[in-house]
Amino acid sequence: VAAQVGMNKEEAKLVAAEIAAEAVSAQALAEGGTPAQLGAASRAAALASGVDELTGARLAGPAAARAALLQARRHGRDGPYLANAAKVAAVEAGLSKEAAALLAAKLACPKAASAAASRGAGADDVGAAARHAAQAVGAGEQGWLAAGTAAAGVAAQFAATA
Repeated sequence: VAAQVGMNKEEAKLVAAEIAAEAVSAQALAEGGTPAQLGAASRAAALASGVDELTGARLAGPAAARAALLQARRHGRDGPYLANAAKVAAVEAGLSKEAAALLAAKLACPKAASAAASRGAGADDVGAAARHAAQAVGAGEQGWLAAGTAAAGVAAQFAATA
């Protein structure tokens, strides 16, 4: 199939690894796996496609983090819990703690800010919700930037619809 769409073997391997990581994360999520289980399953699936460890982590980390975030939201969690679930999954998928923290902040801060805004929080509280999500995972300066960007975007969105 890869040759039919113009991919070489390496490109096909990357696509297969990414699809496998996403599919296995979704399956582990459906089976009620923990964030750590989501990450480990996603990593194993990516590596089974023949990619190296670093590439496997780069593909599996986001897939597992998104699944863990979805799982946490389904259980009514928000803010710091969302970020921590995403970080745990990404670390288990092979990302470094720093990379996992930044990924978790980028994924969870918009969700935390949106949840606060939908509860009627003011702009300061929307920002605080996003900031707490970034703080919870130790996301550092780039995590703070993600939190600020998320809060500003959500505040602007809610202001436009008010």
